[in-house]
Amino acid sequence: MPPHLSSLYAVLCFMKKISQVVTSIGLLFSSLGSAYAIGEKYYVQLGSCYLQKCVKDKTERAKKYQWPVTVHRTAVTKEGYHVKSAMWYTDVDIDVFMAEIEQSGLASYEMEMLAQDGGFLLSLGYFEDVVKAFEAKSLAEKILIEDGVKFAMKRLQNREESSKILVGPYHTEKKAKAMKKEIRATDDFPNAFMISKE
Repeated sequence: MPPHLSSLYAVLCFMKKISQVVTSIGLLFSSLGSAYAIGEKYYVQLGSCYLQKCVKDKTERAKKYQWPVTVHRTAVTKEGYHVKSAMWYTDVDIDVFMAEIEQSGLASYEMEMLAQDGGFLLSLGYFEDVVKAFEAKSLAEKILIEDGVKFAMKRLQNREESSKILVGPYHTEKKAKAMKKEIRATDDFPNAFMISKE
């Protein structure tokens, strides 16, 4: 083979090797990216707390084992509607209104008398659904039409905050399961369980 061709052949062989190495590195980073950056993360949950005292207690107990503890806070807002009379009445009036609603047989509410500074209110209860609250209001006004009683709907929001005490994250389910086994073996967290998050 002429010298200039053998040099060209050597260069081509070298370039082919480099191409194979670059492809291998690309595949390696691709698999790492899907496993770590994009994939699920696994945690071991030690418990949930509503009070800060509980959070402090659980995290302090977990840290004595030198586990990678994190606290994940979540908040859920629940909505509801309270239906009650728009005006105050005497306690005798409220008793009469409650009796009329019960005798009509058209509606069953968790009725109660509420004491206010100006007198008493008739509560028909709390409803999660605005449509049901409006139906209750309308029906009660229809039953008590001769008494001229009107009802008001008040929207209520109840915000519940909780904290999850987690150990992790772990990038494989196998590692998280092994950690769960280790944690459950302690006297502090025998009911720990595994969760996954994106």
